[in-house]
Parts: sequence; C-alpha cells; structure tokens
Amino acid sequence: MEKELKDYLEQSFEKLVTKEELKKELNDLRVELRNETSSLRGEIVDLRNETSNLRNEVNDLRVELRSETSSLRGEMKELESRVIHQFHITAEALRDDIKQVAEGVMNLNEKFGREMSRLREEMNYSHEELKAMIKFSYSELDRRLTALEVEFEKLKQRVEKIETKSSHT
Repeated sequence: MEKELKDYLEQSFEKLVTKEELKKELNDLRVELRNETSSLRGEIVDLRNETSNLRNEVNDLRVELRSETSSLRGEMKELESRVIHQFHITAEALRDDIKQVAEGVMNLNEKFGREMSRLREEMNYSHEELKAMIKFSYSELDRRLTALEVEFEKLKQRVEKIETKSSHT
C-alpha cells in the first residue's frame, strides 16, 4: 500500500508545475494577450474606418437622393402642368361637342314640334271628315229606317184589316 501511495504522490507531483514554468507560461499568456489585444485594436481601427466610410457613403447617398427627389419633383410638376393643359383642351372640345349635340336636339325638337302640329292638323281634318261621313251614314240609315217603319206600319195595318175581315166572315 505504501508503494501505491508513493506512486500516486509521484504521479501527482509530476503533474504539478514549477514556479518558473508557471512564470514562463504566464509571460507567454501575457505576450499572447498583448498580441490579441493589439490585433483587436487594429480590427477596431479597421471597423472605425469602415464605419466612417459607410457614413460617408450614406451621406453621399442622401445628397444624391435629395438631388434625384428634387429632379423628380420638377418632372412631376411639368407632367402635372401638361396633364392639366391636355385636360383643358379635352374639356373645351367636349364643351363644343355638347353644344353641337344641344343644338341638334333643339333642331330636332323644333322639327318634331312642326311635324306634331302637322300631324294634329291632319288628324283633326280626318276626324272632321269621319264625323261628317258617320253623320251622313246615320242620316241615311235613319231615313231608311224611317221608311221601313212606315212600310211596317202600313203592312201592320193591312194585316189588321185582313184579320178583321177574315174574322167577320
């Protein structure tokens, strides 16, 4: 057991580092840390430069965008004035067309009125003629009917005479 303990302790001590080794390792770590820090500082400087470049590019883009926006506003105002001008031309043409249509409608109304008056006159004349013909026809029918009634009365009287003679005999 003693031997085992001794072996164990020797192995454990072998794993332990000496003070000089520790100092050496610590110096190595410091150098490495300084190198890393220096490298990071370089990267930070590079990032700052890139950020500065990006800011400059963004500012350039803003200036360009303002310029383009101003240009587009000018083009839009020009387009707006052309559209308004074209609208006025079209509206004036439409007014002229509407006036022509209105004049045509007025002419048609006048013509229609004249035709209606002429048609009414013709209808009144035809109506008066028809009334005269009907009146003539009725008077002719009345005359014929009166003649038939007279003839009927004569026949009736003759029949009565014949019947009275025949009943007396």
